[in-house]
Amino acid sequence: MARHRVELSSGEHISLTQEMLDALGTEAGEEVMVIIRGDRPYILIVPLDVPLTGVDETFADQIADFIREYRQALEALAGQ
Repeated sequence: MARHRVELSSGEHISLTQEMLDALGTEAGEEVMVIIRGDRPYILIVPLDVPLTGVDETFADQIADFIREYRQALEALAGQ
C-alpha cells in the first residue's frame, strides 16, 4: 500500500493507516523498532513488546536498557 512522506515542523513522517496500526497491535505513544534492510532498502516496523523466541528475556531486557541509555551515541556511530 502506497503511503506519503510528509514534512511537519517536528521533522518528516510517514503516515500509516489505521488498518496498519491495528495489525501492529500498538497504541499511540508506544515504541516500535524500525529496521532498514537490503540493497533495495525496505523498512520493517516491529512492536518492541513482541516476544522473541529462543532469546533469554533477561538478556533482551539488558540490551533494550542499553539501547535506551546510549541511543544517541549508537545512532551517531551508525552514521559514520
